[in-house]
Amino acid sequence: MKIPSHKIILSIKMLILLLASLIWAGCTGEDEHSQSTHHSLLERLEHESAPSPNTNLTIETNMENTQRIPVKDAADVPQFYVLERSSEITKYPCTTCHNQPLARMKAGPKAENPRAHWDIVIQHANADVMNCLTCHNEGKIDQLQLLTGREVSFEHSYQVCAQCHSRQFQDWTGGAHGKRIAGWAPPRVVNNCVDCHNPHQPAWEIRWPAHVSKPVK
Repeated sequence: MKIPSHKIILSIKMLILLLASLIWAGCTGEDEHSQSTHHSLLERLEHESAPSPNTNLTIETNMENTQRIPVKDAADVPQFYVLERSSEITKYPCTTCHNQPLARMKAGPKAENPRAHWDIVIQHANADVMNCLTCHNEGKIDQLQLLTGREVSFEHSYQVCAQCHSRQFQDWTGGAHGKRIAGWAPPRVVNNCVDCHNPHQPAWEIRWPAHVSKPVK
């Protein structure tokens, strides 16, 4: 027996109404529960974005033998970290050798008493814009400095870079530039700028890729 088309259409409409009523009831119940538990939208967002107490996803076990330093001046992003750097610098503290004014050290006999940095060539900006003392603090050689003269530790050398490279700094704080250490689980620990770039010659050399993909036939 053939069912009339108008009865089929009526049945479909009733089914749609039933499903819509069930969905509405579920949403209403959830909203009422949320409103009773969280008194404001901000509280609800904070509750829903809070990490689950049952999760054990972390990189802490991979960072046991390292010391991380909280990043400063990174607005609008959750706290993240760089690795402590001073202990990894071979000739630090600088005052081990820089025990007198730089001009006096340069005036000494270079051939008889060669220094470690005479061969450094700055390929970063031209001499009218940058020299050693643009970033290094001559008065306190164990510290870097900003253009304003404010002292900056070697751990926070990214602050020096950010003065000119503001776009790269923004990408770095947001995670689009640079390299993350030990994995993507929290806490977020990343390479400092100088972990990838030589501050005196920051541009990378042109190189061939390690592996070349063969064309698909």
